[in-house]
Amino acid sequence: MTDSVSLHRFLSLGIGDSVPDRTTIARYRSSLDTHAVREVFELFNDQLAVAGYVAKDGQIPEPSFALVPIQRNTR
Repeated sequence: MTDSVSLHRFLSLGIGDSVPDRTTIARYRSSLDTHAVREVFELFNDQLAVAGYVAKDGQIPEPSFALVPIQRNTR
C-alpha cells in the first residue's frame, strides 16, 4: 500500500507510523460479526440524529430540477 499524508491524517497516525496493509484490514473486517456492525451503524445514526438528520427506510431525496440546453439534432 502506498503511504500518503492524507491517509496518515485520516487514520490519525503520525508521519513515522506504519499504515496497516489490506490484509490486516480484510482480517479485521471479517472478524466483525453482524452484531458489532449493527452497533456501529446505530452509533452513526445517533450522530446523524444529533446533527438533525434522521434516516428512515424507503426515504427518497428531494429531487431538484435544472434547466439544460435542448439539443436540436436533425438528420
